[in-house]
Amino acid sequence: IVNANLEEGIVEYAEPADSLDDGEEEEDGGGGDVYVVDEELSHGIWEVGYLPNEGDYIHVDASEPGPDGEEVVERHTMSLVVEDTPGVLQQVTSTFARRGYNIQSLAVGHSEEPGQSRISLVVPGTKSSVANLCKQLLKLVYVVKVQDLTDQPYVSRELMLIKCRCTVKQRREIIDLNRIFRSKICDISKSTMTIEIEGSLDKMAAFQKMLKPYEILEVSRTGRIALSRESGVDTKFLAERGTLGGSVGF
Repeated sequence: IVNANLEEGIVEYAEPADSLDDGEEEEDGGGGDVYVVDEELSHGIWEVGYLPNEGDYIHVDASEPGPDGEEVVERHTMSLVVEDTPGVLQQVTSTFARRGYNIQSLAVGHSEEPGQSRISLVVPGTKSSVANLCKQLLKLVYVVKVQDLTDQPYVSRELMLIKCRCTVKQRREIIDLNRIFRSKICDISKSTMTIEIEGSLDKMAAFQKMLKPYEILEVSRTGRIALSRESGVDTKFLAERGTLGGSVGF
């Protein structure tokens, strides 16, 4: 049920009586959900890009205050464990949408327990706002566990398929790039080549940049999947926090 007030620019979505209860209490005490952006996220949330080589990407340090004493906005990698129930993904994404969060990456798959799935998300926001969001997600009936992995060592991977133009004379050049980036050739024709590459976001962004001169035709990529490092060892993480003298990949 949709109630629209075009003069005031507000669209309300009222839940039907027989809809799946998301287990979340109404915060405003009214009927239906009003989709608005959190006031504390209105500054800077859309300036944080996803790809490192994009012009709108801004690297921020959450430990440093922003202008006028405000918290800075950065990408947060989140991991959720939910029950395999119809409509649970809609419940989770609606919780983000109601608060104006921009989900930049989403990956869903079966977890280690039968009947449960793991959802990996990348969402820009401040540390305090994401902490409040985690509390709201835990109120959902079918959400078992919520983790914000941003401030702890974790390992993350993505998969990308990329198709580019490739003449017979250019094949050797692209094959050499595949060896450097440890990617795989999935398909090849007289004028194109399709390549599979997996790894970190920085690796895939660099590979995509190297293929731009050959004219990229299509790109398809999975969302980021991530798990915490039980060893607690991540030299890049420690370097960013100032524990080590330089930045070392791990």
